[in-house]
Amino acid sequence: MDNKIQQNLALPYSFDLFKAYSVAYDRAKQLQQIRFIISYVLSIILPLISIVNADYRPYFSIIGGIWAMIAFFITIKEKDKIKEAAKIQDEFDTRVFDLMPNETLVGSRFSEWRIKELSAQYKGNEDIKTWYGNLSHIPYPLNILTSQRSNIIWDWRLRKSYFTALLIALIALFLTGIIVSLVFKLTLAQYIISVFLPGASAFILGIKELLEHYDNYTSKQKLESKLNGIIEKFKKGNNEITDVLLRQFQDVIFLSRKCTALVPTWYYNWKKDSYNERMQTVLNAV
Repeated sequence: MDNKIQQNLALPYSFDLFKAYSVAYDRAKQLQQIRFIISYVLSIILPLISIVNADYRPYFSIIGGIWAMIAFFITIKEKDKIKEAAKIQDEFDTRVFDLMPNETLVGSRFSEWRIKELSAQYKGNEDIKTWYGNLSHIPYPLNILTSQRSNIIWDWRLRKSYFTALLIALIALFLTGIIVSLVFKLTLAQYIISVFLPGASAFILGIKELLEHYDNYTSKQKLESKLNGIIEKFKKGNNEITDVLLRQFQDVIFLSRKCTALVPTWYYNWKKDSYNERMQTVLNAV
């Protein structure tokens, strides 16, 4: 049973599930990037146009209103893709860890046809046989709980890092607006009308993302502390790990995956290797 995780990861359908949820997440991220890019481009271009030629200002509210409606429908599609990805990823973990599915919370599984349809669109070359690191030295059921902890740590560290990068970007955007207003010697009223208000939607979007990432990674930090306590007790001979407990932690992980704030794929790829090395270092210490 100790090597069952690696055996399950080597199954072809496990790879199909991995590819399927990866594609679903990527689709959600692509939609989110469209929203972000257009929102931030408008927040930069519209103020500049307004400063150069004030006659165009009346059209800005129309442009903003149209884009707000489009962005609303994009957001709905994003949420659908995130929910789909989270459900498939839960099935992936449930099969790999041999856990009972929780259809009351997660819902019924997608058909094999849908999984195959999504997995066929996967373009990566990831090897998932050691997706949760080298667990050969960790006994059952500690290997499952340790894998869940790795998942949680990996995600909260990535989100916290991206939170910092996004915060810096928002501050830089705000300071750019201040500098532009100083260069063009705008009054406070002109700054508010020409710079601040056209870019307000982008700031609101960014702040919303910051808050969601913050709530997500801080809750996972607390969950990690609880997992660490259970792992330490196990190492001392006090086994509190049950199938029910493992499923409860899996439920919390599933709910956190439905968070609409996503980390871009390029940022994930940038951090992946260093985070995987840290994860294996932690596993070796178990």
